[in-house]
Formats: sequence, C-alpha cells, structure tokens
Amino acid sequence: MAARKELDSVEKLRIFELLRNFDSPTVSNAIESFDVREKSQGIISPRVKEILGYGRPFIGYACTGKIMARDPAPKGFVTDFEAYYSSIEKVQGPVISVIEDLDEEPIGSFWGEVNAHIHRSLGAVAVVTNGGVRDIEEVKPLGFGFYASCKMVSHANIRLVDFDCPVNIFETKIYPGDIIFCDQYGALTIPEETLYYLVEACHKIAAAELPVIQNCKAAILSGKKAKAKDLVLWRKQMEQLRLQLKEEIKSTRIL
Repeated sequence: MAARKELDSVEKLRIFELLRNFDSPTVSNAIESFDVREKSQGIISPRVKEILGYGRPFIGYACTGKIMARDPAPKGFVTDFEAYYSSIEKVQGPVISVIEDLDEEPIGSFWGEVNAHIHRSLGAVAVVTNGGVRDIEEVKPLGFGFYASCKMVSHANIRLVDFDCPVNIFETKIYPGDIIFCDQYGALTIPEETLYYLVEACHKIAAAELPVIQNCKAAILSGKKAKAKDLVLWRKQMEQLRLQLKEEIKSTRIL
C-alpha cells in the first residue's frame, strides 16, 4: 500500500465522487478506524434531517454563515452579499452551505427557491442548517439538498449577519473548508487527514461485517436459530477484521 501523499484538488474531487457510493454510517464507521477523533465528534445532531434528498449522498466543502430572523434588523444594517457570494465562488470543488440560525427557535427561513438557485449557481450542492427551509417543490428540479431542523412558512426578518466564520450546528462546530458528508441518515464532517485512504477503509469496514451478516442470513434461510456460541464467534471475526484495518492504516503511516 502507498504511503501518505498530498492530494491535489483533482484527486480530492475523484475521492469525493467515490465516497458518494457509500452511506454515512459506513463513512462514519470507517473514520473511526483512523483514531483521529473521539467517536461522538464530528457527528451533526439528528435534529438536522434530510428534508430534500435524491437517493445519493452529498459531499463538499463547508461555506458558512449565520442568520437571524425573529427581530427586525437594526437601523442601517446591510449585508455585504457580494463578499458573501465571493466566499463561495472562490472554492474549488462542490460546496455545502452550513448556516447557523442564531434564533432560539427558528422563525424565518433563509432557504427557499431564491437562495437555492443562487447557491446552486455558485457551485453549492446542499445546505446543512439548524434552521428551516421552504419552497420544497420549487427546489426539487435543481437537485439541491436540504438538511434542516424543520420546514417553514415565512422568511420573517431574515438576514445574514456573518459569514466565512466558525458556526455551531447544534453542538457541532464547523469551520469554513471542513468536508461535509450528508445523506438520508444525517450529516457528519470528514477529517481531511483520513481522505487519502477513506475509500479503501469504507470497503474494508463494510466487508468486516460479512462474517456476522452472511452467517446470520444463512441461519435465517435455513429456518434454524443461530447458536449463541456461533454468534459470539462471528462477532469476534468481525472485530478481528476491524482491528486488522486499524493496523493497516497505521502501517501506511497515513496519519
């Protein structure tokens, strides 16, 4: 196996596309094999749900912002939209907009038909937000993903108050440029230092479960109950394969 190398933008995009063949549970399991963060870190709260998806995951670089909508804007407040759009335009690769709603409870949506079109034209493929979204039917033809806490009626007093800054999506902190992966199960961040070997790790972490899955399927099809001692053995085989993957990662000196 090859040792770690620096990835250029073309290689990263190729890996992004390959990772879209896996679901977020597989990617999350594979990331754990690298031991680069605590297992509960990087997982965005399940309060963020897939509201508009298209059967395949989204992956991209985070472009961030903060919004609020409950109270009217202070007199003279103006958002520098040109600077905000430029922060997205400059990204080489797919973008996932990550927007923190600062209101205690979302009341106004930044996300609807207009902003979905604007962001899609800038190279964004989806949004992840602790706030809400609307105009679902109008956005569907764009193929733009909505990952949010709720659907909303109004934009209320919506305004963008900051951008290109760290944001908190519930308990998870996201920085501009973080790699975001989202699908029907939710959203998570991908540590960049795992990217080079992550596709291989996804294949192997899925294969590690086969001793349990295949043997259990055989028992189910036979109409006979699996024996407890066999289940313990199959689990041990699975854990052994997982440990082998960890050792393999260490041996490549990827980290």
